[in-house]
Amino acid sequence: MNALLTQFVTEGRDLVEQASRALLALEHDPSDATHLDALFRAVHTIKGASGLFEIAPFTRAVHAGEDLLDAVRMGEVTFTADLADLFLELLDDVSTWFGELETQETLSPDAEAISDQLSVRLRAYLNEEAQEAESEPPAADTDQASCHDIVYHPQEQAFYSGDDPLRTVLTTPGLCRVDTLPPDAWPAAADLDPFNAALGFKIRSDTDADTLRAHFQYVEDQITLTAVTADAGAPNVPDADDNVQSLAGILVDAQRRLIANDSASNTIGRARLEAARVVLGRVATSTGQAALAGTIAALDLNAEDAPQKLDAMADDLATCVSAPVAPAPVSTPEVQQPAALAERTETSAPASVAPQKATAIRVDADRIDLLMNLAGELIVAKNALPYLARRAEELDGARSLAREIKTQHDVINRIADELQSAVMRIRMVPVGTVLGRFNRLVRDLSRKLDKRIRLDIVGEDTEADKAVVEELADPMVHLIRNALDHGLETPAERRAAGKPEEGMIRISAYQREESVVIEIADDGRGIDVDRVRQRAVERDMVDAAALDEMTRDEVLQLILLPGLSTRDQTTDLSGRGVGMDVVASLVRRLGGSIALHSEFGKGTNVRLTLPLSMAVQHLMMIEVDGGLYGVPIDAVIESQRCPVASIHRHRAEEMIMLRQRMIPLLRLRSLFGCTPVDESDEINLLVVEVNGNEVGLVVDRFHSGVDAIVKPMEGILLGVECFSGTALLGDGSVLLALNLPEVISCRWN
Repeated sequence: MNALLTQFVTEGRDLVEQASRALLALEHDPSDATHLDALFRAVHTIKGASGLFEIAPFTRAVHAGEDLLDAVRMGEVTFTADLADLFLELLDDVSTWFGELETQETLSPDAEAISDQLSVRLRAYLNEEAQEAESEPPAADTDQASCHDIVYHPQEQAFYSGDDPLRTVLTTPGLCRVDTLPPDAWPAAADLDPFNAALGFKIRSDTDADTLRAHFQYVEDQITLTAVTADAGAPNVPDADDNVQSLAGILVDAQRRLIANDSASNTIGRARLEAARVVLGRVATSTGQAALAGTIAALDLNAEDAPQKLDAMADDLATCVSAPVAPAPVSTPEVQQPAALAERTETSAPASVAPQKATAIRVDADRIDLLMNLAGELIVAKNALPYLARRAEELDGARSLAREIKTQHDVINRIADELQSAVMRIRMVPVGTVLGRFNRLVRDLSRKLDKRIRLDIVGEDTEADKAVVEELADPMVHLIRNALDHGLETPAERRAAGKPEEGMIRISAYQREESVVIEIADDGRGIDVDRVRQRAVERDMVDAAALDEMTRDEVLQLILLPGLSTRDQTTDLSGRGVGMDVVASLVRRLGGSIALHSEFGKGTNVRLTLPLSMAVQHLMMIEVDGGLYGVPIDAVIESQRCPVASIHRHRAEEMIMLRQRMIPLLRLRSLFGCTPVDESDEINLLVVEVNGNEVGLVVDRFHSGVDAIVKPMEGILLGVECFSGTALLGDGSVLLALNLPEVISCRWN
C-alpha cells in the first residue's frame, strides 16, 4: 500500500473513533453544540481526504453525511435518535471501507450500491425539509428571474481538498446546459499538472437563486451567479444531438492521431493505446454504438496488430458518428441487489466490537529524541570496546583490565536499561483507545434489551503496552455483554428493588506496580452464589464435598469454568457458559489474572490484572531438578526456607501455617514428574498470589531475578499451557516462564 493511502487509513480510523464518541455524546446531550461541531469536523476531514483517491462511493456517502450534519448545525434539520442510528451506520460502513482499503487498496464491488442507498437515506432528511419549505406559499416577487447562469472556476487545488467540480456541476438543480471554459492560457506541456483543476464551467439552470446558492455553498467564492430574465430567451445553441455528434467526431479524430503517434512496443505506447481505447469506448457508448463499444473493450492490446485493429475500430466509429443517430430508447436495467446490501436490515443485531489491530503508533517527539540520545550514548560506549581489547593485549596483569571492563559494562548496562525503558514508552498507548469503543456497544445493546444504562469510563489515559491494549478488546466485550444481559435489571425490576431506573456500568483503569488493572463494575443484581453451587454440581464440574470446603470467592471463580452459566435460557448475547471461560483463557494467556467480587442484589466487580508489557518481563528464577523456571515478580509475595515439621495435611492436601494463615502447597517436582529426592529438614517455599489466592510453591533452589524477553511457545509446545513462553539467558541457557494460573489449576486436576 502506498504511503499516502496508508496515512489516510491510519488517520481516518482515528477520525472515525472521534466521530463515534462525539455522536454518542451528542445523542446523550443534543443541546451541546461542541459535540455536533466535533462530529462535523471529523466527517468533513474524512470527506476532504478521500478526494485524493479513486473511491467515489466512499466520498459520495461521507459527503451526504457532511451535508446533513451541516443542515443540523444550521438548525434546518432536527437531531433525533433515528438520525443517530443512520450516522452510526455510516460510520460502520466507513470503517469497513477503511479495512478494504488497507487489505486490497480498493473498495469491494458492493460499495457502490451500499453508498448509493446510504446517500439516498441521508439526503432524504434534507429533501423532507425542502418539501416542507416548498409547502409554504412563496412570497410574491415580480423581479424573480426564470433561470440563472452560473460561471464556476474551481480552485486549482480542488482535487486535494476533496472537491469534485464535475460532479458538483452535473448535479446542479434545474440543470439545462453546461459549457466548459478553458483557461486564459494553457501551460507548456512539460509544466502541465493533470492533478490541478484548469477548466471552468458555464452553467444554465432554471431554478431559483437560493437553491443554487445552497448547492454551491462550499464553493460560493468560486462562482458568479447571474439572473436571466424570461424575455431574454434561450441562447443560440446547436441542437443537443448535433452537439454530441460534433464532439464525438472531434474525440475520435484525436484518438486516431494518438494511436498513429506510437506503437504498442513500449510502455508509453501501450499506455497511449489503453487511453485511446477508453475514450473510444465511451464515445461509442454515448452515441448508441453498444456493439462497437463491446468490441473495443474486448480488444487485446498485447497483440502485435492491436494499433491497427484499434485504428480500424476508430474509423468505423467515425463513420457512425458522422451520420445522424436516432436516440436510443431509455431503459432502466434491472439491477440485482448485492448480497451485502440485502443483508443490511434495520432489525439486525448490533455488531460486537472487534477492533482491528493498529499497524501504526503515534509517538511524541520527545520520546523519539530520548531514543536518539540513548542510541548516541550506546555508540560511544561501543567504541570503547576496541580500546579495551588493545589494553588486554598490552597488559600482563588482569586485575586492572577487569576493573576497566566492569566499569564499561556498567555504562553499557545503564544505557541498555534506559534504552529498554525508552522503547517501552514508545510502545505505551492509552487504554482509552480500546475502552472508548464500548460506548457504542452499550448504547446498541441497551436499546435492544430495552434497558436504561449509563457507561462511565475512568482512567482512559492509563498507558500500557500496545500489544496488551489490543488484546483487551475481546475479553472486555464478553464482560460488558454479561453485565448488560446478566447483571443489570430492566427499569421495572430496578424500580421494584428501590434502585434508579438507569443502571450503571463503570470501567476503571489504573496502574499498580508493574501491572495495569481494568475493573468492570455494575450496580445490577449480582451473582447468586447458591445458584453457582447448584449449577456446578448439576454439571459435575466439582465434587459436592470439595464444594463445601470452598470459600465464597473460590465458588465465584467457578463462573470462569467452561460450560457454567446461571441462565436457564440461552440468548444471542449470553447463556452458553463460554463467555467467562474465554475471558479467563485470554487473560491467563497474557500472563494476567482475573478476580471476581459480587454481592447479590447490589452488583458485580470483575478485576483484570495484566502486565504492563508483554515484551520484557521481570522474573524471579527458581530451580527444579536442574531446570530453570521464571515466575513473574509481581506475583511473588515472599520466599523463605520453612521447616518440614510445619507442614500439615487436610483432606490429603499439604498445607503450611505461615503468619497465622494456612497456605496450600504445590510441589513442582511432583507436578513436573521429576525423580523424587530425599527431603531435608527444610523446604524452599515461594509464596505466590494467583487470582486473589495464595499458594506455596516448593522448589529446589532460589536464584536472582532477571529481566527477560519472553517469546511465546511454538511448534509442538504450543499447547503446553503451564508455560507462557521461553527466554534466553546470558549464558545461552533457556528459561521456561511459568503460567501460574495454569500451574495452580493443575493442583486440583
